[in-house]
Amino acid sequence: MNRVRSIVFFFSGFLLFCFSCQVVWSQDVVSAWGRNDYGQLGDGTYSYDSNTPVRVSGLTGIRAIAGGGLHSLALKSDGTVWAWGRNNYGQLGDLTFTTTSVPVQVVGLSNMTVIAAGFDHTLALERNGTVWAWGRNDYGQLGDGTNATTNGPVPVSGLFGIRAIAGGGLHSLALKSDGTVWAWGYNLLGQLGNGTYTTSNTPVQVSGLTNVIAIAGGYFHNLALKSDGTVWTWGWNYYGQLGDGTYSYDSNTPVQVSGLTGMIALAGGGSHSLALRSDGRVWAWGSNDVGQLGNGGTNTTSNTPVPVSGLIGVTVIAGGEFHSLALKSDGTVWAWGRNDRGQLGDGTNPPIVSTNTPVQVSGLTGQAAIAGGEHHSLALNGLSQVTPEQAINNLIVQVKNWSLGVLPPAQTKSLTAMLDDALEHLQQGNEADAIDALYDFENKVKALVLSHRVTAAAAAPLLSAADSIIAMLIAML
Repeated sequence: MNRVRSIVFFFSGFLLFCFSCQVVWSQDVVSAWGRNDYGQLGDGTYSYDSNTPVRVSGLTGIRAIAGGGLHSLALKSDGTVWAWGRNNYGQLGDLTFTTTSVPVQVVGLSNMTVIAAGFDHTLALERNGTVWAWGRNDYGQLGDGTNATTNGPVPVSGLFGIRAIAGGGLHSLALKSDGTVWAWGYNLLGQLGNGTYTTSNTPVQVSGLTNVIAIAGGYFHNLALKSDGTVWTWGWNYYGQLGDGTYSYDSNTPVQVSGLTGMIALAGGGSHSLALRSDGRVWAWGSNDVGQLGNGGTNTTSNTPVPVSGLIGVTVIAGGEFHSLALKSDGTVWAWGRNDRGQLGDGTNPPIVSTNTPVQVSGLTGQAAIAGGEHHSLALNGLSQVTPEQAINNLIVQVKNWSLGVLPPAQTKSLTAMLDDALEHLQQGNEADAIDALYDFENKVKALVLSHRVTAAAAAPLLSAADSIIAMLIAML
């Protein structure tokens, strides 16, 4: 998906009751919980809600998941995209406008590496760095130069070299390999970040952002993570979701989030924001009327980041419209915020209306990914379910965090350039050249150990990650 180590977006940058069951499934299973009146849980029913996870029907070989407003997505290891839920704008991409409670294949797509969802539109990133979009388009959120809604994928105009994508409520985002961010769609609240309030049906560059390694979208706001670990935001700010210490109505250019450093991942909610720090702790800011910031207390909205209460060892974060999700290193999933449709998945009956501290999602272990929709949630079981592109992007973020205070910037740049080369070779379909680039990376790390610039223990995680990626690529030859 990019250089996004552990981001799953709300809109990419949001119950058939089981009173006491444990849902423990084998590897490579997608589960869902929460609102289901449009079949967005994908279990073949249109039951009102489910306050515990249910299994999405018929999916195997899944590498990534994403939640939209009332629809859901999955990316298979063969590069195809599958979708289910509401389809009134063609957001399922199957050339119909028929809602479905079981996954259907998006037409015409292969070699996809990343998926993301807006409220009523959908995005996919192809291995060659181009972006495809489908669904609602009245504000140009598909980026194809028109405002025509479409029930099949169309190419986003003029984009190449893309590493990451994210969906907002009525807009879309892309991160280029040069570290710049591009946006298109609705812009009345400055969510395109180009210094105007002019809606655009083709991509425009977000002003002043460079060295970006990850992006996320909220409903009317956006987030970007720079390589120095700082977070930048733009768009609507009525609830303080930009995190800059103000409640200015909006900002049409990026502003820095107050007090955050060492961040490695981002997620956007409806009117709140989340960031994951390298120590495994989560920070949140913005609207908090139903506890979506997770910091306990009196549900007070905050225009600066506050720590989520009691969570440690987090590796992945995600946002829904009024709820938040976290995946811990032990494979368990935790949720907080609004729960009127069972979107927290904790099995309480009747569901607690909301909670301002994290609760554990019932019965899920061994999870590898999470995603938030408007009022539903998704999780993917199976620790090995990651594409080579995602694994390399994870390693890039790992190198940048690992090298802070250890290596001079030139050494860090040299290491990440080798990983960039590997990604570019993969986008061109040259797995063998990508393997060579990874071997170059490993040799560089080993040379740093031999020259006593870093310890063998410090280098071991990087070498292990590179070995795993090389093994994946060898299997593809």
